[in-house]
Amino acid sequence: ARNSTYLLLLCPRVNNYKDSKQIWGLQSPYELAMLSVHLVYPSLLLFQQGVYAFPGLGSIFAGSTSTAAFPPPGVTDSAIDSFFPDGSQVGFPGPTPTGDEPDAIATAPAVAKVDSIFPLVKPAAFDDRNKAKSSFDVLQHLGSLSPWQSVESFGLPKASALIPAGCKLQQVHLVHRHGARYPTGDAGTGQFATNIHGAAQNGTFSASGDLSFLNTWTYKLGAEILTPFGRSQLFNLGVGFSVKYGELLKDFKQKPVFRTTSEARMLDSALHFAAGFFGVQAYQEDYHQVITIETPGQNNTLAPFFNCPNSNNDIGAFGVQQATKWAQKYLQPTLKRLSPLIKGYTLQLADLIDMQQLCAYETVSLGFSDFCGVFTEDEWKSFEYFWDLMFWYGNGPGNPSTAAQGIGYVTELVSRLTQTPITTFDSTVNATIVSNNITFPLDQPIFVDATHDTVLSTIYVAMNFTSLAANGPLPTDHIPKGQSYFVNQITPFATNLVGQVLSCPASEQPTHIRWILNDGVLPLTGIKGCKANNDGLCELPTFIAAMKQRIAEVDFDFGCFANYTVPNPDNIVDGQLPLNLRVPRNCLLITMGSNQSLPKITPQDRAILDLKLQRDKLKQYQKKVCFVRNVATIEFSLVEVSVLHGLKQGNEVLKEIHKEMNVESVEKLLEESAEAREYQKEISDMLANNLSLDEEDDVQRELLALQEEIETEASHQIELPTVPNDVPVATVKEDSKVPASDERAKVAIPA
Repeated sequence: ARNSTYLLLLCPRVNNYKDSKQIWGLQSPYELAMLSVHLVYPSLLLFQQGVYAFPGLGSIFAGSTSTAAFPPPGVTDSAIDSFFPDGSQVGFPGPTPTGDEPDAIATAPAVAKVDSIFPLVKPAAFDDRNKAKSSFDVLQHLGSLSPWQSVESFGLPKASALIPAGCKLQQVHLVHRHGARYPTGDAGTGQFATNIHGAAQNGTFSASGDLSFLNTWTYKLGAEILTPFGRSQLFNLGVGFSVKYGELLKDFKQKPVFRTTSEARMLDSALHFAAGFFGVQAYQEDYHQVITIETPGQNNTLAPFFNCPNSNNDIGAFGVQQATKWAQKYLQPTLKRLSPLIKGYTLQLADLIDMQQLCAYETVSLGFSDFCGVFTEDEWKSFEYFWDLMFWYGNGPGNPSTAAQGIGYVTELVSRLTQTPITTFDSTVNATIVSNNITFPLDQPIFVDATHDTVLSTIYVAMNFTSLAANGPLPTDHIPKGQSYFVNQITPFATNLVGQVLSCPASEQPTHIRWILNDGVLPLTGIKGCKANNDGLCELPTFIAAMKQRIAEVDFDFGCFANYTVPNPDNIVDGQLPLNLRVPRNCLLITMGSNQSLPKITPQDRAILDLKLQRDKLKQYQKKVCFVRNVATIEFSLVEVSVLHGLKQGNEVLKEIHKEMNVESVEKLLEESAEAREYQKEISDMLANNLSLDEEDDVQRELLALQEEIETEASHQIELPTVPNDVPVATVKEDSKVPASDERAKVAIPA
């Protein structure tokens, strides 16, 4: 009996060896082994009677999958529905006056932090199980599988999510992740359960020590959809958002439009958020929900990976490859420690990763998991770094297709901030949705979008939130000091990124913007033109200009469709392949001595290539036209500025003249001018008056008398004496005779 393939005990609700000892009177495990039962009849009602594994030996049901659906399929109650009318039919609601909209983000003295994981049981690490209290939190080392909790700081310790003093909130933009979910279909957790169950079915499986719970462990997880805890996360997020920002809807006259995708967990997350924000009774009537199709072939900025082939090939898988390098290092001691505890199955490194993921998934799904206590604090820190590597190189700054995937949301953000419709569609923007102002309004005070963790990660890169990547590329052989990129902080379940559009100082026109990630204010110094600010503020025009430049520099076609490889080493930090590594698609790379031949191009490939080249040329022409238009606009604007400047100068001169010549001075001058004119008029009148007849006769007589006098004077000639012609000789006295010979004695006397 000791060598039996499997040992089972059938008894009414026997839960352990102690119970079996009381019922059967067994004195030792070996005596219990003698009662082993070999299952022969498949119809044996094992679950009704109770099937339990002997301590140290695995049940054949270990690793099996158990599910439950409620209500059970086929149950219909339509016949009795009339007995249960809804509230609107019953009536009598009592008083229902509503209060004012809350505005806690602007009026409260502090931000309410999210630190509760109720109703989850906080797990303890392997080396903390016997401690009364430990500061180590396993749930904050689960990467993107961690529940959201408030982040204290992203490098701005004095900043708060509260509206800065002197500022006024104008608008808010929210993009959030769905709530906690079951594993995705490609997760390894289900495969681990299948492996364990296969070993148990062979009758060779048994676990002991810290893994003894595997003997009776069953896989109770669903796939893809929200867990009950996940539903509560989004409901609470909606409630919190209403308390913080509900005031913005107070004067809004339309129903707001929120967006999500068609995937079940995405739609459920959006509905639970709306129920929390608006209230369960009326939320479906208080807003409009746009549901974008999440499937290949449909443009969708909230699920861009479907239209980016490079996110689904080796380029997209580069993050997993780098994280695996780290797992092969940090899990070797763990594998050596746990392998002796399992018989009938050989543990692999992949199994240990699955077991750490099972800790996360079972906790957020079932409330507790035995897997959490299997691993030490260091192993959990290493598991977090495993996720950091996977996101950095897969969906973060280190992957060359990341910026291309996130740039579509940035395009929509700029459209909303500028209230300008999108006219260029060269990314994952859905033209049908955004070209309609009903499905894509631009004038809302609140915008809400639901998306995935990997998409949020690409948005951070596309928006140049470089503070998250401040320490550069992550090594794969050790955890670096000063690390700034932590996935549990930037993309946990129910992640929320909030953009606050503000006027600082308070006014009616928005002047600044800032971004808050999981209650932590993000520095925006990586965005061109945004200056360092203790509150994380950036001038709105500067931010918009930087986002437009980012849109222009991100090559969506190349990032998502080009045939390239990730460089080794990968020093990318902005989500794009460096320009010096980009080889144009129409160039041939010739290698001397190479025996490799280029792949044959089919006519269909050539046609597709020609179409793409024509599209690229069209885009170039469009850019050139836009450039010319911009130049013309700038020149015209400069002329307008010159005219305005001239008008301004003329206005200043007029003001100075008016200061020198006021109204009183002008009135006085006019009065003086009037007096002068009157005086001159009197003189003119005096000169212009006509003489009387007598006066004219007198004037004539005087004139005649004057003429006669002139004529009389002219008729009388005056006789003048004759002028002598000879020079007179002077008479000389006798006593003073002068000799005749002396010429000096002669004196000439003038005539």
